[in-house]
Amino acid sequence: MKIILIALAMLAFVVSCKKKNDPSPLFAETKIDLTTHKLTSFSAITNTKYLVVFESGLGNDHKVWIEKDVASEINGKFDVLMYDRAGYGKSENGPTPRNIERLRSELERVIDKFSNGRKVILIGHSLGGLIIRDYAVKNPLKTAAILFVDPSHEFYNRPSQTDEDMLYETAKNAGGANSGVALEVREFIEDLQYASQLPDVVHFRFTLFAG
Repeated sequence: MKIILIALAMLAFVVSCKKKNDPSPLFAETKIDLTTHKLTSFSAITNTKYLVVFESGLGNDHKVWIEKDVASEINGKFDVLMYDRAGYGKSENGPTPRNIERLRSELERVIDKFSNGRKVILIGHSLGGLIIRDYAVKNPLKTAAILFVDPSHEFYNRPSQTDEDMLYETAKNAGGANSGVALEVREFIEDLQYASQLPDVVHFRFTLFAG
């Protein structure tokens, strides 16, 4: 029940659209070396019972959670971990394909650096919802709860190859062919097919949708 109340409070902040300056001093910046590339994380760690991990949506780096006051509001109540996926923000480009399996495996590496044996509460927006689903399925004993905020889903609004191509061109023109968003878009149809084969995670799942 406590986790559900926390989720409701966080959801209220997500949809509030209130913004403020990036309070970067609140969060320690860490470079995580994955051998092939380095990711940048932003964390506030005081060894609370759970580690709350934020997974951003397509086209967003960690700052989306700060701009909507989500990470700042729970900082001090729970340990907070955000990061930029490869090709976003302060993280380097990573190897391709940038599909869900790779993104999940990199999330595992990021979490392992900070979890210190604790279970995690995963919060994922849009594409991030697919990533945290895969993490929860692969790591059930490490997952306390997952919260979906307007997540992507394989059975909703299934894109055609033409749709993906148009989205890819938009992403490429905005950030370049090697940007994180462009490389992730190029795997979107395959990612939805992959997600359709994932087993359910109902044993510890609660799902909320933002409008």
